[in-house]
Amino acid sequence: TYFYLQVQFKMAEFKDALRQQISNDLLFQLVNLSFLESANMTDAVKFASETGDDPYILLKNDGLFLEQILVKSLSDKYGLGFALEYDLPIIDAKFPLNYCVENGLIPISIQEQTFALGLSSPSSLNAIRNLNLLYGKKLNAFFIPYTKLIDDIKYVDNPDSRNSKPVINLKTGDSHKEPQTEAKASIASVSGEREANISEAKPIKD
Repeated sequence: TYFYLQVQFKMAEFKDALRQQISNDLLFQLVNLSFLESANMTDAVKFASETGDDPYILLKNDGLFLEQILVKSLSDKYGLGFALEYDLPIIDAKFPLNYCVENGLIPISIQEQTFALGLSSPSSLNAIRNLNLLYGKKLNAFFIPYTKLIDDIKYVDNPDSRNSKPVINLKTGDSHKEPQTEAKASIASVSGEREANISEAKPIKD
């Protein structure tokens, strides 16, 4: 029991560290993109360190920036697609789920020849380079909202944590269900929104 509790503590500690890393990276992105004053970032980080809150969430909830604009801007900056809405796909036993979760990545589409991952921070980009070889399918990557990422990572990590019907079966890969073949994401621009098929995004170059 003691060993189990120690392992659980280490995992929780690791996830907190990952969340802090992604949050801090996004704050610097906001400042560099001139969406946020550096003084506001410093104040939020200091306040969050005293309260245990997430400084990114604090600033977003205070209305100091629009998350969808940040996602679109990161998409433009790094040449990737972006998705504000998506459905978590059914994964199989071969999918490198632990690796993805540990690096701030979540699956947002799995098709016969391709799969798509969502990430919120450019700091996760290095982790996706070899995943197409590891999983054996062509990889597409999309920037997604940080607030959606941290919520969905909890669900991916523990699909029974919500009262809604799970869409991912981590134990068996759920071979009795057909994977989604027409997964779609709501792709937003500053001026409006349009739907695009996730599979149409440019693949990650090796």
